[in-house]
Parts: sequence; structure tokens; C-alpha cells
Amino acid sequence: MTDFAHRDHAALLTRIRFALETPNDLEPAARAALIQDIAIAEDRFAATPLPWPIELHGGVIENRNGVNIYAAPDAETLASEIAAYCRCWWAETGDDRDPTHLADEEVIKAYFDDHACESYIVDQIRVAPSATLAVAPRDRLEQGRYCVISTVHLTAQTAARLDDWASWPPTDRPIDIAASVYGWFVPTRPIDDDRQPHLPDDILRVIAFGRERGFAFVLLDCDGGDVDGLPVQNW
Repeated sequence: MTDFAHRDHAALLTRIRFALETPNDLEPAARAALIQDIAIAEDRFAATPLPWPIELHGGVIENRNGVNIYAAPDAETLASEIAAYCRCWWAETGDDRDPTHLADEEVIKAYFDDHACESYIVDQIRVAPSATLAVAPRDRLEQGRYCVISTVHLTAQTAARLDDWASWPPTDRPIDIAASVYGWFVPTRPIDDDRQPHLPDDILRVIAFGRERGFAFVLLDCDGGDVDGLPVQNW
């Protein structure tokens, strides 16, 4: 999957769906290959906002006030945006027709035919990821996602514990948390059996909540929103 593209990603999603639907039919080698391909796709998405080439439709309107620039994913959407500009200034054309009852192409043609001082051009542009994009090996780069939820999902006693633990040396903490301005980052990795008895039930529920949804961390923040599936505490 070195030449990653939109169709490759769609094919990968299909393979993942089949693997989830019939997990017992997947041979060990095929499972290992699928996991590797998922890892490569994760790296691509983490390294660049543009993992595959895309086609953009661009337009420029030159008018007495300057230049208006438009970009859209397809020609129809671009025409709709340019036509919206034309309808906004339609009264200047002297055309008695109602532009809201005209097709976009007709509105555009009529508007610019009547405006010698204004013009427009459209073009199609292909935008590709950088050819020099370098993805760090996964064994050297740890990646993850986090979600933000409210501290109301903790009791006041647990919140006080987290404040206390955050000031301890990392090796002494029951979990490797980090304090933020208004809360704490909590990792969602599985807790060792010998540490679980030292953790309150509410923080264990938060960790399980984040891990089940694919997040590497949960940010407990006083300004975060409350979520379904976790008890809400009043304090």
C-alpha cells in the first residue's frame, strides 16, 4: 500500500468489514497482513491532511471591488457558488427575469453578458500529497487519539485523587495521568490486574469508555460535555 489512494482506502474498509463479519474465516497470515495495512493507513492519515490526490474545481470572478475566489469539489457546486454571486447583484443587469427561477448556468451567462466590466474563469485543479512525505516507522512513533468528556463523570473524591496522583513521581502513580489546566489526561491502555484494586470504579469506567471507542487518551475537563453511558455525579 505504498501508493495509497482513495480506492485503496475503500478496499481496506471492505476487507476490515469482511474480517469483522466472519472472523473465523481469516487465516493468520491474512489477519497479520490486514493489521499491517491498517497500520500503514493510520500513519498516512496521521502524517498528512491529504492522504490521496483530489480534484478541485476553482473559479475566479474579477469585479470592480477586486477578486472573488471559489473552490468546490465538483463543477455543479462551483457553478452554484458563482451563480449565487450573480443572483446577489442581479439587479445591476437590468434583466427583468427572476434569477431564482433560472438555472445556474443561465444566470451566470446572462449576468456576465451584461457586465462588460466583470469576468470570470473556471478551471479544474489536481492537488496531490507531497512527494517527499516521510512517514516515521511505527516502532519509533507512538500515535493516538483522545476524546474530551466532563469531569462530572467522576466523584469529587476521585477528582481529588487525580489531583494528588498528578503531583507524584511517575513511577509511583497508580496510572500515568497528566494534569491539564482544567482536568486530567488519562490513558486508556488496559490496567494491570494488580493495579485495578487501587483505582476507583468511576475512573475504570472512563478508561473502558475511551478504549472501547478507539481513543488512546480521555481528557477529563470541567468544560467538557457529559456523555451517555457514564454516570453523572453532582458536585
